[in-house]
This record gives sequence, C-alpha cells and structure tokens, in this order.
Amino acid sequence: MKLLKDIKNESNEYLQYLLKFKMLILIAYLVCQVGIYVSIGKTNYFIFAASFFTTLFIISSLVLMLKDSKTAVLIYNISLPILPMQLYLLNRLNLNNIGVIIYFVYFIFLLIGIRKEKLNFKKITIKSKYGVVTMVYIFLCVIAIISSARSLYKLESFRLTFIGIVFMILYSLILICLDIKELDFYKKIILFLCIGVAISGIPDTFIALYSLILTGENVHLYGVLGSNFMLGYTLMVIPFIVLYAVNKEVSGKYNSIYKLLLLIETINLCTQRSRGILGALCITFVAIIIIDHKNYKKYLLIALLVLGNITFNVFQRGEMVEIKESIKNIEINEIVGDAPSNKGFFYELSQQTRNRGPIWSASLRMVEDNVYTGVGPANFKYYFPAYAPELKKAYTDAHNIFLNVAAELGVPFALVFFFSWGIALLKSVICGFTKKKKYNKGFILTTFIGMISLMAYGNVTGQAFITSKHPISVVPAFVLISLLTVLIIIMKEQTISNK
Repeated sequence: MKLLKDIKNESNEYLQYLLKFKMLILIAYLVCQVGIYVSIGKTNYFIFAASFFTTLFIISSLVLMLKDSKTAVLIYNISLPILPMQLYLLNRLNLNNIGVIIYFVYFIFLLIGIRKEKLNFKKITIKSKYGVVTMVYIFLCVIAIISSARSLYKLESFRLTFIGIVFMILYSLILICLDIKELDFYKKIILFLCIGVAISGIPDTFIALYSLILTGENVHLYGVLGSNFMLGYTLMVIPFIVLYAVNKEVSGKYNSIYKLLLLIETINLCTQRSRGILGALCITFVAIIIIDHKNYKKYLLIALLVLGNITFNVFQRGEMVEIKESIKNIEINEIVGDAPSNKGFFYELSQQTRNRGPIWSASLRMVEDNVYTGVGPANFKYYFPAYAPELKKAYTDAHNIFLNVAAELGVPFALVFFFSWGIALLKSVICGFTKKKKYNKGFILTTFIGMISLMAYGNVTGQAFITSKHPISVVPAFVLISLLTVLIIIMKEQTISNK
C-alpha cells in the first residue's frame, strides 16, 4: 500500500499535465498503432502487442518534456534507457531511419522543455570552476568530428557522433547551466535513471523466464536488449538501487520505489549466466558492505541470493559442463617428481575464456594503424574482418572498453576521456572524505562503485558505450554521462539545499 501511495504521489503531477492533452495523445497513439498494424499485418502479434506500451510511452514522455525544465531533464533520464525497446520494434519493421530520428526528436524536445529556464552560461566558461570540464568536452567533440570526417563511412559515423557524443555532452552542459541547487532534484535524476534502466532489462528477463518455464533452457536476448549489453550499464546503477532500497536514511521518501526496483533487478540478475557479471557483482556487494556496514546482514542476504543463482547458471553453460567432465576424466598424478600437468578446473576455465584474445589482438593492430583519430565511430565492424580474417564471426566492437574507444576514436581521445574520468572519480572520493561527507553514501561512493564495477566487467566481458548496429543504443554512454554530471555538480557546488 505504501508503495502504491508513493508512486501515486510522485506521478500525480505528471498525470494531471498529460490529461490536458489527452485528445492529442489519443489521436497520435491511434495513428501510430494503425501504422504499425498495417506494416506488420498478421505476421507478428507479439511485436504489435509490445508496441502498445512503447508507443504510448514515447508520445506521453515527449508531451511531458514540454512541462518545465526539471521535468524535461527527468523524463529524458527515464526515456533514453527505454528507447531501444521501441527502436527494436522499428528495426523489425525495417524502419531504422525513424529509430535514429527519435534520438534527435528527444534532444530537440529537451531543448524546448528548458526554453523558459534562464541558463547560466557563465558556469561553463574556461575560467569558471567547470572550466576544465568544458575544455575536456570541447577536445572530445573536436576529435570525434575529425574522426568522423576521416572515416570510411562518414554519414554513419557522423550520425553516431552526434547522438552518442555531442548530444551527451550538450546534455551535461545543460544540466550544469541550469544551476539547480536542490538535492531532491538530483535524487530524482538518479531515481528516474534507475527506473529507466530497470524497465530496459524486462524484455531479457521475460525471455529468460519464459524459456526456463517452457523448455528448461536459460535463453537470453542478443543485441541492445540482450543481457551482455544491458548488464554493463545496469552495473552503474545497481549500487544506487541496492543501497537506496536497504538504507532508508539515504533514499528517504523514495525507499519503497527502490525496493520495487531491487525486486525487478534481483529477478533479472538471478537469470544471468555471465562470468563477467559474477565477478563485477562481487566487487559491487563487497564495496557496498564496506561503505554501509551497519546493514551488512541485509546486503549479504541479497548477495547470496543473486550471486548464488548466477553461479549456478554459470555452471550450466555448455563450456562449463565440458570443463567439469574433463576434470572427472583426469587421473590424479603423484606430486613428487611430476611436472605441472596443465589440467584442472582453472586451467580449463582459462582456456575457455581465451576467445577474447584474437579480438583484442586485431583491435590493437587497428589502433596501431589508426593512432590519432581511429577508424571513426561505427566503423570498427567494417575494418575488423581485414584484421582478423581467421575469425568467421563478425564483431561490431572490440569487447573491451579501452580498445573500443581507442580503435574508433583514436588514442588521444581515449587517453583524455579515460584520464578525465579517472581523475573525476578520484577527486570525488577525496572530496567525499573531506568536504562532502554527507553525500558519500547517497552519491559519491555509490557512483564510484558503479564505475569501478563497469570497468571490471567491460574490460573482460566487453562493453560498448554506443552500438553502431541497428537498433542503435546510446544507453551506456548516457548513464555514464548523467551519473558523472550529477557527481561533478554535487562535488563542486558549495550550497545544495535539501528542498
């Protein structure tokens, strides 16, 4: 009952605003659904049924972004993680160009939504306290544009540069220039972002549960809605969801909503079978227990449930079954006088995980041949076959965060990007233990844990910030820039009220 009351209280203002435009929303919705039905016909009722939610969400969210500047920012945060669901449907309808346009439409509506707000552009001048942030952003934009101009497929490269880099940077600068110093506003940004991320993982969870119940097989989606891609950006918000759900002192009035999000993510994570996510989540839970040790028993229970299920799923993977069978067939050698047998669980496991080696090797050679500006955003997939002709499978990214950025955008871009990212995290932790102790659990350390977990996962299992293959997704890049921007604002602003 409390959960329903909290959701009603938080959403009532938005519902009242939407009701003012109910006829416009209804007409737009019917037109879109008729168009989708005509395109699909009777070939795929599942896709048509799925469009009921996504179409209504897009229309309603765009209308809400016109309400005011704060609402525009909040709706932008909840919408970007969910957009790939609609883009997936458009991809099935062979309407990928419309999918790309939606990203531009959302950014335009964001600009329209903040039109009445007086932006403080003095905050992003070179001499301001955000001057270094501005210079880093300018450098990254310039390099990305040069890289796109030099790329083989320029149109595709420029398209990805704008929706995945330029729009993300402009959003960050807008958030800084809004000059809002209300703590609750930044808590809402985190909340809306977490809601969007949680919803984006539902399709993969549904498919996994559906297959487990009907066939006994743990099957997951691939692509932008699949577990491998989704888990990377989910890791960045998991510390917030777990800590805010358990520690009511930090989450405050949003505690019951975070408990619901924790339930959704627990079900999602318990179906996963990735070895990378298992290791990354171990880091996450250990770090959360360290910073909030008073509630360690609750965190341990959640960790045991999640990690226990993932471990079981990992051991059901085909290659893991082969490892266990091979170990059973190994005879025990005498210790004295015997050389290492190069057999056993960890040896076999290392052999199975070496499939990333050829991809990384090819990516390193690609970086070596294109040091300064890379091959261009979205161009990795075109160059990769030439660097790894022995691999039959085509890859769209390097399966490593560092290599992927360096290969597509060049070493200078990668060095500045990752160095700035690391310095921001390091300074925030130092600031958190000196000047901003009251924000440690709620913002600073939780963001730090999420980023470290992402790096652990993304550099082993692989994580692209932007997908170049349709349907296009910029969710990891957006979650990263949104959390970092809030972190920088919390760190740099001297006065943030608790209103």
